[in-house]
Amino acid sequence: ATGGAIASAITDVAGSSDYFRGSLVTYATEAKVAHGVPAEVPLLHGVISRETAEAMAAAAREQLGADLGLGLTGIAGGDEIEGQPPGTMHIALTDGERTEYQTYAYYQGRDAAKRRATTVALDLVRRWLLDV
Repeated sequence: ATGGAIASAITDVAGSSDYFRGSLVTYATEAKVAHGVPAEVPLLHGVISRETAEAMAAAAREQLGADLGLGLTGIAGGDEIEGQPPGTMHIALTDGERTEYQTYAYYQGRDAAKRRATTVALDLVRRWLLDV
């Protein structure tokens, strides 16, 4: 839903290579599955869902060999998908044992939706790291 905006925001900071392993931009369901999301998850729960976000977070963590995996799926703009309006985002963060999840709907245009999703996702990581 952000098209790489989260990775871009992280790598805008000098020294980010000390803690950032990479990102997976998986717009299509097939790309999500190719990068480790079990095919049945989006089929059973929808591609725009908590379960898919959590599976994406787990897959990113595993694929990148990272301590934390962040997964975000949503609708930045356009038409309603799976009964969910534009601006709906599902965000998950996991360390393999514990998972945090957040969802919201905010739509003031595509760019604003992507910026808000990036901010909310990075805030979720920040709060995790600060343990608040």
